[in-house]
Amino acid sequence: MEHKVIRDWHIDWVLEKRFIDAFTVMQAATSSLVTGVGALSLHFSIGSSTLAQVPNTRHRAIALAATTSYIDFLWRVPNTIDKEYPIYLRHHWTTQALGASCTVTFKNLFATLSNASALTTSPTQVTPGVMAASSQSSATVVTPLTLTGRAMISSLATGPGANHVLLEDTEYLHIAINPVSTNFAIVTHNLYWLGMDIEFTPRRTFGSGNNRQARKMETNLGNSELGALNNYGL
Repeated sequence: MEHKVIRDWHIDWVLEKRFIDAFTVMQAATSSLVTGVGALSLHFSIGSSTLAQVPNTRHRAIALAATTSYIDFLWRVPNTIDKEYPIYLRHHWTTQALGASCTVTFKNLFATLSNASALTTSPTQVTPGVMAASSQSSATVVTPLTLTGRAMISSLATGPGANHVLLEDTEYLHIAINPVSTNFAIVTHNLYWLGMDIEFTPRRTFGSGNNRQARKMETNLGNSELGALNNYGL
């Protein structure tokens, strides 16, 4: 009887997407109880960012009121990630400032953590694939959902992890996000960060990795690949 084995590198994977929402990155909270009602004030890394309701909506977000503020997130690296291929970050944001010309530029920093590593206070490594400036998606809609392009964490060039994005013993990625510049008054028209996508090539079988990076889709439900040969244009 003939036995056939399906190897992981023969499977045409689609890029896996994990969404990290605003509540997930909450670091600490101080509560004040008044007549049995808890009021939470949230603080993130550097700056005075808060967890807030996007005005006139039912959605939560991190309200950033200054370009000196940061959002930190400790991502547990999944065992299904293929460490030979890039990891992409993409932010979802909005603002009350009306106009399609409202633009923000995000800086994305990261650090890797393995067993016995000191927990990092401030990642300093900038993603090799830098995220382009992002402009608000509508000139007429108040607080429109706006998505950035991708920042990319690409393969290491040298060392024991050469040609891999992460070393085998990497347990966490400490990701820090900073809106380094905006062309609107971020103090009065806060930048609302709804969350971010982390995208990577999956690997679900034992052995060597995939022959190619997972395919990138034009939309969540689309069937046409986008940027197959140029890593989203980075």
